[in-house]
This record gives sequence, C-alpha cells and structure tokens, in this order.
Amino acid sequence: MSSANRQDRLLLCTPAGVHPRFTVLDCVTLALLILPDAALRPASRESSLMKRGGSGAVIMLLCSSILGAVEIGLAPLVIVGRDGEVSSDSRGSALTMRLIGAVRQLDIKDSLILRPGDVPPEGEPVISILDASAFAVYNGFDALIYGRFSYSELSIDAVIRFFDPLSGRITTTLYGRDSPDYEERLLGDMAAKLHEYLTVVLGIAPILPRRIPRKALWDYRIAPGYWVPLGAWQEVLSGIVSMETALNLTPVHPVWENGPWLMIMRFGFSALYSLGISRPDAEGFLHNAVRLGIPFDIAFDYREEHRLAVGIQPTITLDILTLQRKYRSELWTGISAVMGMAVNLTYRFSWNGRSDIGVQAETAFIFYTPLRFELRPFIFYEYRFPKKSERRASGRKA
Repeated sequence: MSSANRQDRLLLCTPAGVHPRFTVLDCVTLALLILPDAALRPASRESSLMKRGGSGAVIMLLCSSILGAVEIGLAPLVIVGRDGEVSSDSRGSALTMRLIGAVRQLDIKDSLILRPGDVPPEGEPVISILDASAFAVYNGFDALIYGRFSYSELSIDAVIRFFDPLSGRITTTLYGRDSPDYEERLLGDMAAKLHEYLTVVLGIAPILPRRIPRKALWDYRIAPGYWVPLGAWQEVLSGIVSMETALNLTPVHPVWENGPWLMIMRFGFSALYSLGISRPDAEGFLHNAVRLGIPFDIAFDYREEHRLAVGIQPTITLDILTLQRKYRSELWTGISAVMGMAVNLTYRFSWNGRSDIGVQAETAFIFYTPLRFELRPFIFYEYRFPKKSERRASGRKA
C-alpha cells in the first residue's frame, strides 16, 4: 500500500469532531507506516503529498493533532512597497490579521488554531528560512506561515510559505497576483489556497483540536461608563459618570467544550464609583456613590476570541449626598449604606489572549424605598495576568 493511501486511510478513519484515544506509541506506529515507502521511493512529481507537503509535515501535524492542538503561527507579512522598500510594520501585521480572519471564515469545522506571533526584540522582517526558523523557535510554534505582499503600479504579488520547524524546510509555497485595486480579492484567494493546503493536503480539518484546561486565571478590568437612575429617583437625580474596576478569578478554563464553543465560570471582587447631580427643578445637591460587589459570570467563548457573558453580583452601596438647601448658607451631608443586586450582559473581543476590550450593559437594583433602578452602559479593558509557566517561557525567549 502506498504511503499516500495509508495517510488517506488514517485521516478518513477519524470522523470530524471525534478525538481519537491515540498515544505516543500510536504516533510512532504512524511514522513507521508512512516512512518506509517514502524512504525507499525517490521523490517524484506524481507524489502530490511529497511535492506539496512532505511526509514529515504530515506526521508532525497529525501527531500534534492527536496529542494536543496544532498551533500554527503567522509572522507579520512583509510589505514590499512601490519604491522597493521592505518592511513588516503595522500594515503588515494588519494584513496578517485579515488573512487569519479570511482563513477562519473558510474553516467551517473550526479545526485550525491560527495565531499571530510575537515579534522578537530584534524586530527583523521574516524573509528567509533562517528568519522563519528563529521566529518559530521564539514563539514555540508547531508550524509557521510567512510571506510577502509586493506592490507595484501594475499589480500586487503575494507569496505565502509554510515552514515546518521540525524538518527545517519549506513544505509549500503559494503564489497569487491581482491588480492594485483588488487587494481584498487577492487576500481571499490566498486564504482559500492556504485553507486547502492545511485541510486537504495536510488533513488537519478532520481532527478537532483538544484544549487542555487551564486553572486559576486572574484578570483585571477597568471600565468607564455612564449611568441613568430610573423610576421615582429619575425625577430628582441625574447621572454623570461612573468608573468600575474589578479583579476576577477563573478557576478552570473551560468547564465545558463543544467544538469552537467554550463555557467558563468566574467570580471576583469589584469596586465602582458614580457621580450624579440634582435635576434642575430639584434642590441642588451632589451625589457620590461607592459600590462594592462580588460578581459571578457565566460566559461562552467562540473560538476563544468572542465572548458573550451574563453576570449577577450582590452589592453594597455607600451613598453620600451633599445638599445646598434653599435660603440657607450651610451645606447638609447625608450618608447611607444599602444592599443591592446587579445583573449584566457583556460582549468582549480578545485580540491576543491576554488583552480584551468589550461593552457591557448593567441594570442595578438598590434596595431603598422606593426602589432605585440604575442603568449603566460600560466600555471596558481587561488584562489577563500570565501564569508562572508563561512568564518563564517569556524569560527564556528574552
């Protein structure tokens, strides 16, 4: 039986979405099944797998898929301008993210994990195979995609290469060309070719990656926003601004998984400050409020980038009211503390796994008589603190 047929049989025996219970020994057996024919038979143009991918890349990616997730890195695409200047600046990074997005749109099985790499301290463009090797080692990638977009008055020329760090060679090179006015079309064409290579030639698609649960993830949030009192309080009080800060703990990530969907639960501690003033037709006063809460969130992540979450938190609010009474010169200050409850709906987007931005709509209930309702729209930034193992890895890279 030919090595190509053996590879095809092994790929087809694994249904989409099923995680095979293979061990390292199975991976060694896989290598022994594929390599003998490849070693005894000289390479030929008719051997499409040898020509377009190579048995080494197939074995590496299959074993990575079986034993864990295949993390394919992308280096910032090199931009060659009309003047011939070579760079991989923010424009190249933005083009790389657009390429990742285009490939993910084609990845209907959600089988590919594509991640932009961190640029080494030297910050040199990834042009040669030596640059690719150094970039892959620096980021710890299983495989690396890099390339360039060259711009001229007449056309845009694209070159995308797939680099296998294990064998130290380029397993395929993809080419494309279009007119300068159709950059997006060229990007889509290169994404289609890259997706076909990864899923059809290397056969990554039939095997969905398994995620190893992470534990004790801490993140910090800061959220400026606005607030509006509702109900009877709306007749005398007007909100101006609010600011929330929070520290959250995710004990296990994820607690449930289904393809690209992950479910997590987290809890934490929050502190919020709100400023309000009296309405024009009421006695003049200034309203300051400090709220402490214990938030609990249930969140659903899609492809670990998009998150929808619902949350609830018991609160205690300290209200400080400074009142300027009519026909009196002195100020009156009143302080009260009261329990409450807040519920919220959140969307957030993560662009590198540690830094997130998002929006949140919250409704709070302050248990006065009459009940005070508060509506709070927020924008927020969250930062996930790296674990010790991640810090050690960053130290080795430096």
